[in-house]
Amino acid sequence: CLETTEVASEAQVVVEKLALDASPVAGGDLTYRLRVRNLGPSLALDVLLRDDLSTDVDVLYISDDGCSVDAGNVVRCPLGDLVPGAERFVDIHVRLADDLACGGTLANTALARWDGDADPATGPAGRESVSPVARADVTVDCLSDLWLRKFGKPDGEVLAGEDLTYYVSVTNLGPSSTLPGAITLNDLLASDGTFEVVSITSVPPANCAPAEGTYANTADIACTLPTALGPNEEWALTVVVTADDTQDINNVADVELAAPAVDPDPSNNRAEVEHDITDVADLSIEKTDGGAQPVAGGTFGYTLNVTNAGP
Repeated sequence: CLETTEVASEAQVVVEKLALDASPVAGGDLTYRLRVRNLGPSLALDVLLRDDLSTDVDVLYISDDGCSVDAGNVVRCPLGDLVPGAERFVDIHVRLADDLACGGTLANTALARWDGDADPATGPAGRESVSPVARADVTVDCLSDLWLRKFGKPDGEVLAGEDLTYYVSVTNLGPSSTLPGAITLNDLLASDGTFEVVSITSVPPANCAPAEGTYANTADIACTLPTALGPNEEWALTVVVTADDTQDINNVADVELAAPAVDPDPSNNRAEVEHDITDVADLSIEKTDGGAQPVAGGTFGYTLNVTNAGP
């Protein structure tokens, strides 16, 4: 007597996913490592790994050449058949968007599908068996290296009454964008005399106080940038000062980044310049005789006019 016994195929495929950096930086790189295993006892046919990446990342490289990145940032990797005990590793290297929110969560899930019944009519593309979902969520940090530069023109000694123009530049060396309103620039002008702040201009526009005016000894100007500053973008500030008397003007600028973002290199957050204001008077003298004809033995007068053309 011939008996027919139906043998069931039972494979247990599991996916493990790990983010190699639990706190990646906005604008920085991150590697996800996926491990796909067949715990058996049967052969897992036509295994497909699926990884749903966030749309806030760009895929740089995938270690398995057979993988593809499809619409919606979905990575699909056909792994073929996996015998019991077999395992496959896939590394996915991504770059995070530079404007991700500090402290936000970057979600990521992955799973595997495979053909468990050798029937191409069951399940999507014949793969009716599905593994548990693996997660690798991370918390995003923000790093923005702000680089402050400052110089004044003209160089060195400045004539009294002449414009002294300070140029201040803040560059975000990245890798993250700053949040709107997160950058503050403090520009302290200290002198042993009285001077005038003629104008303050900013590109992009900023909120600065105090405004133009005459100051005795110090003017502490604070400017906040209301917009975000992306990697390699510059904030330029121009301050024009003038003084009518001899004095030394020392200008110290500091830039600060508000929490929760972090500036990894505070050593380039300060710049200082000093200028001497020198009195210069352009004097001229004019002598006139009044136009009268002098007479021998008589008196004769001259008029002297002295003019100060400044500055």
